Amino acid sequence: MLWGGFMHLYIPGDCKLQGDHVNFFKRCIDTPTPHPALLNSLDALSLVQLGSTNNDRRVLPEACQAYSRALGSLHQALSPETDQSRSDDQVLAAIMVLKVCEFFTELASPRGIGWGDHVRGVQQLIAVRGPESLKTDLALGIFAHARHSALCHGLITRKASYFAQPSWRAFGQRVLVRDESSVIHDIAVQVPGILEQYDSLDPQHKSYTSHIDALLTDAAALEQEMRTWQSNSHKSTLGPPYHLRPVADFPTFAALCSDRTFATAHMFPGFTAAYLHATYWVCMYFLRSTWKKRR
Repeated sequence: MLWGGFMHLYIPGDCKLQGDHVNFFKRCIDTPTPHPALLNSLDALSLVQLGSTNNDRRVLPEACQAYSRALGSLHQALSPETDQSRSDDQVLAAIMVLKVCEFFTELASPRGIGWGDHVRGVQQLIAVRGPESLKTDLALGIFAHARHSALCHGLITRKASYFAQPSWRAFGQRVLVRDESSVIHDIAVQVPGILEQYDSLDPQHKSYTSHIDALLTDAAALEQEMRTWQSNSHKSTLGPPYHLRPVADFPTFAALCSDRTFATAHMFPGFTAAYLHATYWVCMYFLRSTWKKRR
């Protein structure tokens, strides 16, 4: 019942894409005989989500206790005597779930070990294991969710991700269902690498001009891939293209924000389509703004 309540609140009901990163949570919950670290981390995330959404201060202390138990179980699993980080998918999944817990102020670490640190840690653990070690459904869910997190973190830090490397991209293309979610994340995960290359350009370098030309060529090719994805998505299971509607047709936003600078907004057929298009637009913004600076 607890996990079911979390799924109802946290997971979009219209998400039918097998390659989408949110399916990771479904696979965690469906795992038989979960590891104590995963069990406690799922309890912590479910409790803090339910407590925060319903503003129930009685539930939040239970979430903190479950979070502490999860950290203790994880510490034991990763100790030198019983190091399971390279082989146990459930231990890695627990780290992933605890990463999401960092979004809630009630559970955020007081010592500053936050979401970004978890994202880097998960990438490093997966990199140590290597692509061929990820074989189970849970492991593939971990990979899809980790790649999504790596994209978000990479855009913030403007640093390339492990998952943009050719070997990891080839792995994802081979093992994940090729649907709208997996395809856009496979393309978009390359964007932070473009940003990192741009930031490292040295005007004093003798090959400065050729480096700019190469960067613009790569950015243009990546942009075209993304535009192709958008065009294809309008003909796929995501449904018809978005359409403009008055802001009043979005009652939650309209009730919270009185600013009407923009009188209309895009209406999507469902949450999944909206989220994936938001990913597309954010990445396109980073690409286009970088391109314009160097044209």
